[in-house]
Amino acid sequence: MSRIYKHIPGALLLAMLAACSSLPQSHATMGACLPAVTHKLDAADLLHYHACLVTLPPAQLASEYADVQREFAQNASPSLRLRLALLLSQPNAAFYDPAAAIRLLTTMPDATAPDLYALGELLRTSLVQQQQLASQVQGLQQALAAEKMRTSSLQNKIDSIKALERSTPPRTTP
Repeated sequence: MSRIYKHIPGALLLAMLAACSSLPQSHATMGACLPAVTHKLDAADLLHYHACLVTLPPAQLASEYADVQREFAQNASPSLRLRLALLLSQPNAAFYDPAAAIRLLTTMPDATAPDLYALGELLRTSLVQQQQLASQVQGLQQALAAEKMRTSSLQNKIDSIKALERSTPPRTTP
């Protein structure tokens, strides 16, 4: 009986560790995404912020967007400009607007925060490339639709010629 009691503390410790490790590692609040001082963010903070944004559910993402928009209207600092651009570039968000993000990043001052300016340029370049690729994809989709219509038209002509051949009586040779 005393041998069983020796193993209880170890078993309890293992059970507690197992229970702790199964907790989800989600970012339930924006506090987990940003440091306490949000008006002086550096590039690393903003990269962490972006990584956190992609994990947020739509409701929290919309709430964060409203908060950042309100803050940006009061203080258009480079870090807030980048936060807003990062939010606008979230493809699954209801407020997705890469053109607005590009406009924000194009007018970003470069002298005040060189590291943020470099990050903004990287994001702007990426968004411009995405828009160019989306435009190319749209053009290719239109070309594909036109080719499908052309193929269908040609197939209909072939079918009508075949039907005409079947309905024509065979020629008799003299």
